Amino acid sequence: MHPAFRGRAIARRLMEMCIKEARLGAEHVLGLHTSAIMPDAQHLYRRLGFLQVRELAPLSGQQYWLYRLDLRP
Repeated sequence: MHPAFRGRAIARRLMEMCIKEARLGAEHVLGLHTSAIMPDAQHLYRRLGFLQVRELAPLSGQQYWLYRLDLRP
């Protein structure tokens, strides 16, 4: 996110909307990947309940991880 827009909870609201839509669509799992250059995003994902599943193969010299959120009640 552009630094001028940080601190406004935009990313959190977008993620909450994605989670809500996935639940409304009767999805069971929501997955995403993130890289080492996004520590703030990783923190947000963990706060929202995502768990780190595994490390992925590096891409363009960057370390990546797979995250998962179980949507089942």
